[in-house]
Amino acid sequence: MKKFFLLIAFCFGALSMSADSYRDLLTQYMQVGNLVDKGTYSEMLKPLATSAFPNDAQKGMDIVGQYASSQMITDIIDLFEPAFRNHVSESELQLLVTIMQDPRMQEIQAKSVELASNFNQSPDFQAFMQQYQAAMMQILQGQKPQEIPTPAGVDKEYEELFNTYYTNSRAGEVAMGAFRSMSGMITNALKQQGVANADEIVKNLIQYTERNMSKVLMSHFSKSFTIEDLQTLNRLTSLPAYTHTMDAVVEMSGDPMKLGLSLMDKMADWMNSDYPNEAEALKRSIKEVQRSLGM
Repeated sequence: MKKFFLLIAFCFGALSMSADSYRDLLTQYMQVGNLVDKGTYSEMLKPLATSAFPNDAQKGMDIVGQYASSQMITDIIDLFEPAFRNHVSESELQLLVTIMQDPRMQEIQAKSVELASNFNQSPDFQAFMQQYQAAMMQILQGQKPQEIPTPAGVDKEYEELFNTYYTNSRAGEVAMGAFRSMSGMITNALKQQGVANADEIVKNLIQYTERNMSKVLMSHFSKSFTIEDLQTLNRLTSLPAYTHTMDAVVEMSGDPMKLGLSLMDKMADWMNSDYPNEAEALKRSIKEVQRSLGM
């Protein structure tokens, strides 16, 4: 009987170790694979966090900064872990961690971080936004907007390699999933302004975005990433292990508003110990947003 209980204890211990090892690998992968960008998530949190402090917005910003530096990554992993467990095996995570720790991949990752952090301020993005606004006005007027051309100086080989990367990395799928999740709000806003064919306009806008997003990213990529970089990235993104991680990412990023509110809810829980009154104010703000969105 004693041996039986020891065996049961060993099994539970093994299960616990397995759970911990998966979590550890997921944490490593999200860090070395740059899946957790503190800056991006901090920017997501700031508007609602500061709205909870109407008389002291700076305090809200400071609290977001404290949260980002101490607890946010843990909470993001909490949110993503169920989807990863559903799609990605522990051995696949181990393989990807090993690949991403390679110096060559670290070099490419450093470029990726710099590219992502500068994208919104880049001339490519600014030019795209001007053309996008013009295209939106044309679509509103029932006209066909001008398509964005292949970037100047990009040859056929680079274009093909980039398009392979864009498809296999599912960057466009993630971006468009987030865009589509907000299409209802855009449609309702247009209808409130008296636009009769709002549904058709938003449909055309989504299609235009889908057709042209890759050209914008290609232009930005071509300034930093070489053909050899793209070949390396394509070897990575062709792996089943990578595809499975993107299944998890797509599942989680399909509703960015829901993801953002879930993270804010976790931040409010973190605030309870040091900022109980502010935490309650943030919880109320979250509930108001959820009600307005019908969540």
